Amino acid sequence: MPQAKMNVSDFSGSVVPLLDFLHRKFPNGLGISDIVDNPAITEQALKDKGVADTAPRRYVDLVLEGGGVHGIALAGYTYVLEKMGNSFMSTAGTSAGAINSMLLHCVYTKREAVIMDQDPSKYYETRSEKLLEYLSNKDLSDLVDGHKWWRSLILNAFTGTVRFSNLKKYFKKFRFYAVLFVVNLLLLLLFMAGNFFLDGTHCLSHTISKWGAVVSGVLLFSAICFITAQLVRGRMLYFFAERLGINPGDDFEQWVSQCMADNGIQSVTDLKSKLDKEGELMRYRYEKCGGDDAGDAATESRPLTRSAGTADKLQQKIEDPKYSISAVKEELKGYVEETGRLRSAAPMPEAAAAPESMQVVLRSLERRVENYYHEQPVKQLVIVAADITNETKVEFPAMHPMYWGSDYSISPAQYVRASMSIPFFFKPLKVSFAASQLKLIQEEWYKRMGVHKQFTEENNYSLFVDGGLISNFPVNVFYNPEIPVPAKPTIGVKLEYEDDGVYKNIRSELGLVGSMVSTMRYFYDRDFINKHNIYRKTVRSIDTGNINWLNFNLSEREKIELFFRGALTATIFLSRHCMTGQEEQELLSYGKSVKGTDGVFSIYEGDEMVFHTEDFSLDNITFEWEQYKFDRMLADDFFRPTTTELLKKDAALVDPKIQNP
Repeated sequence: MPQAKMNVSDFSGSVVPLLDFLHRKFPNGLGISDIVDNPAITEQALKDKGVADTAPRRYVDLVLEGGGVHGIALAGYTYVLEKMGNSFMSTAGTSAGAINSMLLHCVYTKREAVIMDQDPSKYYETRSEKLLEYLSNKDLSDLVDGHKWWRSLILNAFTGTVRFSNLKKYFKKFRFYAVLFVVNLLLLLLFMAGNFFLDGTHCLSHTISKWGAVVSGVLLFSAICFITAQLVRGRMLYFFAERLGINPGDDFEQWVSQCMADNGIQSVTDLKSKLDKEGELMRYRYEKCGGDDAGDAATESRPLTRSAGTADKLQQKIEDPKYSISAVKEELKGYVEETGRLRSAAPMPEAAAAPESMQVVLRSLERRVENYYHEQPVKQLVIVAADITNETKVEFPAMHPMYWGSDYSISPAQYVRASMSIPFFFKPLKVSFAASQLKLIQEEWYKRMGVHKQFTEENNYSLFVDGGLISNFPVNVFYNPEIPVPAKPTIGVKLEYEDDGVYKNIRSELGLVGSMVSTMRYFYDRDFINKHNIYRKTVRSIDTGNINWLNFNLSEREKIELFFRGALTATIFLSRHCMTGQEEQELLSYGKSVKGTDGVFSIYEGDEMVFHTEDFSLDNITFEWEQYKFDRMLADDFFRPTTTELLKKDAALVDPKIQNP
């Protein structure tokens, strides 16, 4: 197997044209968040340590989809976000997305290393580059750590362009020999019967029966040999597989553990301490992107288009935290309905061109958000796995006590190992409950799930498989309906672009099974986006081309291609709102001459530059931070009643004395 001997510069060098494009487009930077850090360290102190990046960072939330080796494309996306001055406050992910999410929390940038009193020489300007270093030094084929028969079969099956036609040919061949077996068995019996009744006659029929028996016997023997060989091969493969999976997954867990240990994280306690210390030293705070107090004061002095009394009442309710968000919603709903902008089919104008009344409402809502973030924002990490023994979706580390109690000495690598356990491909992660923790574990199950768990000697463990079985893209985890205007966006990155407008034909049993699995994996997350349509503004899918997500035998060129595809998607996402047709073609043309380790290559199959992204296929989803806040302010899902409000309205139908909120 080819050993990975790549450098971080092999990846970063391939996307230099994309970053040059963004820097020309946004010479003053591109802030897409109102949460900024404010480190207690001077600019000169950073420069003395050789750190060029001294500017404060703006923070976004990040959700990453699972998809095997396509995780390299996720690194390309996050690399571009970071190079444009954005870092990650909270991250969530499943499977491959869980790997990237975890490692992004474990490592540092050079700037952060100085602030956190770490050695900056081992880090880079971005966290994504450190993640790339780990990927560069790892032979991904080692992650397929099952028996050598399985390794050979898997690595060969998914290398290059995977075509299921080969699998169909195999089954057709098997069916042919099965039919050959049955037909020749019947013919052999027929010819043997003819020989028996015509024995001694020396007629033509007897000769035909004799030779027919010989030929059918030979063909029958051939069919038996082929079928037996396949059955033996299948039986041996099953024998060589792990219990409930092909690969034990030990190599993966050891690799992730080593990456974490390289950053001083060997336990969940260490990870929590790192995040807490970052919050203490980085001093995250709310600061409106590009705004200034003078501008805000001028905006405050402008009256709303409604009466002064109504304007004062609206602004007071919006900004005063003593008023519930439901009261604010009712006031705001009445106002936007009166201005005719609640469900306007036309896109909102750019923030700078928005009506003064809308500007005032937005600034009032931003002050409400500022009150909400009066306390320091806290970093969060969410790793999604599926507990198949208890049939539930699990979010680590929040649900850690349900499985380990108060024992936080385990490596966080186990969270990721649980999340990436692709069913049958990897052995499920087994977590046995410690006897000393059983009481606390039982209490946690009741507190969180309302279930009285009864554990026995035979039933004192849980099995975890890939979280993608339930939620492959956990975009809902950071959603807070109590915030009408976000202080930071939730950036979502999906893999394997699919056009939902294209009808999917199901013409075979294999297609039926595949569609059923896809429906189970993606429905939950798609349903959330459909109900909260504003997320379409910040969620993008990376077109991963013809590289299969289970191809653990990637070539250097394929690794760079995945990274470039992720970076190209992020570049389009950040600049699409002000991009011309000529600039669009310029960006796509960079994909025809990507710098690889063995020369320049194209990510396109032919001369036509075909690259799929929602920015090119859907209307009214372009992202620009100030405009996004206006869109969020008027989003339908904010005005949708909460469960409590719906119950009150239902009760009011029965008892008119109950007033609606």
